[in-house]
Amino acid sequence: MNTIKSGSHVASRGRVVVSVESAESGVAALRRGAAEARRRKADLVAVATWTPYGGELAELQMPCPEMCAALERKARDLLDTACRGAELEDVTVERRVVRGTPGKVLPSLAFGPDDVLVLVDRLGSAFWPAPRSLVRKCLHRSPVPVIVATKGRS
Repeated sequence: MNTIKSGSHVASRGRVVVSVESAESGVAALRRGAAEARRRKADLVAVATWTPYGGELAELQMPCPEMCAALERKARDLLDTACRGAELEDVTVERRVVRGTPGKVLPSLAFGPDDVLVLVDRLGSAFWPAPRSLVRKCLHRSPVPVIVATKGRS
């Protein structure tokens, strides 16, 4: 897990955990999350997840550290691109690249009494073909409020 903090805002209450799944939807989610972080005077945690090609079972059977490193790098680049596009200079941003599926990782990162989880509602993508499955999983698993932003809305 990689963490980078930037910004000048000093947090006093909770965290706003934001899922970054693509550059476009990630910018929308980060802008919505930043607005919530400002309102709550909270830190913003931008999260990109990745899984080994073929899943964890395939990785156990045929490990490929080079492929895992490339996938982690791709997730980090995606997170950096989305954060730049969202223009978050006035908010403290903690960037995390985490191995695992978003439906399991995100609810595990937003667990505090003042935390909030921000996702983007979309109709699937090349990475997550089942429409709205991440939103459903997080609504079901998350112990904190979930804000579902729409793509293209800041």
